[in-house]
Amino acid sequence: MTDQLTEEGLFKLLGNDTRMAILEALWADFDVEAYILGSQDPMPFSTLRDAADVDDVGNFNYHLGQLEGQFVQAVENDAGKGYSLSPLGYSVIHAIEGHTTFDDQSLGPTRLEDPCPFCEGQLEAEYEREIVTVRCLDCPAHGGGSLNRVRVPATQQVLDIHEVLDLSVLQLLSSFTAGRFGRCRSCHAAVDMSVLTAETHPEELEANRSEAVCRVQCENCGAGGFGPLYEYALATPSVQTFFSAHGLGPADDLWRYRLEVLRRVEEAVLATDPVIVAYTFEIDDERHRVHIEPSAAGLEISSQPMPDTVNEN
Repeated sequence: MTDQLTEEGLFKLLGNDTRMAILEALWADFDVEAYILGSQDPMPFSTLRDAADVDDVGNFNYHLGQLEGQFVQAVENDAGKGYSLSPLGYSVIHAIEGHTTFDDQSLGPTRLEDPCPFCEGQLEAEYEREIVTVRCLDCPAHGGGSLNRVRVPATQQVLDIHEVLDLSVLQLLSSFTAGRFGRCRSCHAAVDMSVLTAETHPEELEANRSEAVCRVQCENCGAGGFGPLYEYALATPSVQTFFSAHGLGPADDLWRYRLEVLRRVEEAVLATDPVIVAYTFEIDDERHRVHIEPSAAGLEISSQPMPDTVNEN
């Protein structure tokens, strides 16, 4: 195990051309599949020095020694002796290389064809500062007029508004799936999660359409969110299957799947201590219900049987 780096130590190690050349040479030779399988061949000392284009052996050896144990590890296997990126080295260089083609795109306000799932009013979307925002111009939507506020990292591909809407749903599905199991989508650390209801926290839910909201906070990386609990149904397999059976599932259209889930959700808080909330979805006289409640490791989401007809008297 390596010693934990401080931010100052991290930037100091990366702030040198020779050390970066060594890391980039190892990255160029890196085979992710082999790394996962534990069969990555080490790069011999001389090959690494040539790839890093460092003539002075003593200078190269010094900077390699500075990286070894943190970003670089010595490896010996059937292919011989040499060096490879350490797990930390892989994570850091992967993050750096992923932003070498960063293109901060902007897509101005665009009115969408799909109406608001709550009032059938006009939706407007934009993409600025890597944030996909969708507002309803006619109702408060989730609260404050916002239906969607999701970070979608920029890519080197030119995106249109429909692509970033789909990508925003993929981000939500990933976040909700991780959060359901009490984990952070970004760093996989355990998160603090709480479910609040309008009855127990009226002031915090005053501007929110939902009767129950979920707050998630990761103390490790700072990621988090606050929003309607019914959004977690999006990532629930039984709900996805129910909508897919009617041609409205995520594979049919990611953005419209989310709109249909929001359009068709019926919410009922069954209990507040502990919190249990029922969500029912109806399509063509068929219904599907799930119960969501906090658990020791996130959220417990269970499918519930429904009667054969829509009448429950």
